Amino acid sequence: MVHRRFSLSLLLSLATVFSISAMETRSLDEIDMDSATLEFLPEMVRTDGIEEETNLFYDQEGFFVRTNEDAVRVHEYDTDKCLRGRSTKDIAKRALLGKFKVSKLDNGEYVVRSHGALKGSGVLGATGGFYFGKFIVHLIGHSAILVAGVCTGPAAPATIAALEATFLPVIEAASNVVGLGCGVAAGVATGPV
Repeated sequence: MVHRRFSLSLLLSLATVFSISAMETRSLDEIDMDSATLEFLPEMVRTDGIEEETNLFYDQEGFFVRTNEDAVRVHEYDTDKCLRGRSTKDIAKRALLGKFKVSKLDNGEYVVRSHGALKGSGVLGATGGFYFGKFIVHLIGHSAILVAGVCTGPAAPATIAALEATFLPVIEAASNVVGLGCGVAAGVATGPV
């Protein structure tokens, strides 16, 4: 049985209404989540087109939104399918993986959607980053060989050929490693975080 331990600041940066010390570490299994009311921090909730201050909560009955004026229960059919009928523990875990989006309807009711921390285009960014890193290593490696070969004067063609034959596998291996690193960095910058 795998117990994931989360520090309170990470696990319930959701600001769960408990009296737990901020430095204490607990697993989700140790906390009575059934009677909990989760309050999500503003960083975890996107509010599109809502001017008033909006706070999102979750309890045994589902989501509700509290504004400066009042609290409005979000209907189950106005929540994302992946959030319907979930336990408080499941919602807490889901909050650690992404964000929630709250939208206000014309009739004053709210809609809650789940969004992973995606910026989009991660695959294209990773591919572009890989080839960029690979190209840079090849450019530097082969340019260094060319410069070294030219410095040998009349023996340049033979020197360049010998250096290429010697260092081509090393340059290729290094380009793949750097390409992977750049691909990961570009994929993270443009896609899943």
